[in-house]
Amino acid sequence: NPLSSLFYPPAWLIWVLPLPFGYHLVTGMHLLLGGLGTARLIRRIVPNPIAAWVGACLFVLMPKLAAHMGAGHLTLVWAVCWTPWLMEWTEQARGQTRFSWKQNLMVGLALGLTALADVRWAAYCGVYWAGVYSWSVMERVAADRKAGGKAAAEAVWVLAKGAGAQVGLAAASAAAVLLPLGEYSRLSTRAAMSGAD
Repeated sequence: NPLSSLFYPPAWLIWVLPLPFGYHLVTGMHLLLGGLGTARLIRRIVPNPIAAWVGACLFVLMPKLAAHMGAGHLTLVWAVCWTPWLMEWTEQARGQTRFSWKQNLMVGLALGLTALADVRWAAYCGVYWAGVYSWSVMERVAADRKAGGKAAAEAVWVLAKGAGAQVGLAAASAAAVLLPLGEYSRLSTRAAMSGAD
């Protein structure tokens, strides 16, 4: 079951802690993680600590998270809490002028952990990630055309190397979920069903 979070390391605490305390602790840790990530992301945009902490509190108290916790969709809540960090690390990685492993590894790790926590939310994060990188390429090419230079090729190459490293790490870290899911999807397709089925 790709939604079991069997290979998601923070979920392993649930195996050793008494229930329901283990679920509450892991979910609380994720809410704290999401709130801190939101505060950090807002500080990148607005250098006001009050705005950052208000945003963090609003993230933690978001009705979507409360509704999913009430419905028992804890793995989805865990995955959503990685989203601010993915956004923050993606901004760092796409802003680099030279290839650096640190920023790219963090983005790949965030994508991989999101997929391990809940593969449904990883699809949304992947669409966000692809959109940001596509926009970054267009920005750099447009800026280079305005400047009349030829630096866009090098800038796009840095982005492409980073994107490759990020996708590779994400795929490697989430392979325990993605490979069985791919096999299951291939074997359970409705396209092979006839009217009699």
